[in-house]
Amino acid sequence: MSLSSGQAFNPEVIIAALIDKGYAVIDCAIPGALAECRQALQQVSDGDLRRAGVGRGQAQTLDEVRRDKIHWLANAEHSIPLYAQAMEALRQAANQAFYLGLFDFECHFARYDAGDFYQKHWDAFRGEGNRRLSTIYYLNDAWQTRDGGELLVYDQDNADSVIETVVPMGGAPGGIF
Repeated sequence: MSLSSGQAFNPEVIIAALIDKGYAVIDCAIPGALAECRQALQQVSDGDLRRAGVGRGQAQTLDEVRRDKIHWLANAEHSIPLYAQAMEALRQAANQAFYLGLFDFECHFARYDAGDFYQKHWDAFRGEGNRRLSTIYYLNDAWQTRDGGELLVYDQDNADSVIETVVPMGGAPGGIF
């Protein structure tokens, strides 16, 4: 699915794809947000990035599941307002469509240097259903096939079957699950 560059963010397009397929890949999903997110990312120094772990709190581990660096955004509504407004609209639409009871969203930048990875995983903590919706918004500006890093979407009923490969091209596409 695609929005033209002049078209406004439309969470209903995403909700329809979630109903139809269980996930959405949207080109140009949030017009104008790419530039603001890239600008906010430029304000993040290497020292602000921390090695990403798996788990939370005392149970968090730095293991071989992922090897990227992240920076959590405490005030996304101030640093990336277009993106934050779009995520708020999506949160409200998802609550209305799916009765999810989502109260807020968390946001972080992730950087994958050469050789970094995130292994195949289910995007929720084991035994917990609190992560109901995950979004990815790519900021890469010169991605090449040789760079790797594609997002592989697997069939929920057949864990070995890739149903979509999403290339990490800046701003479009992005995935919402």
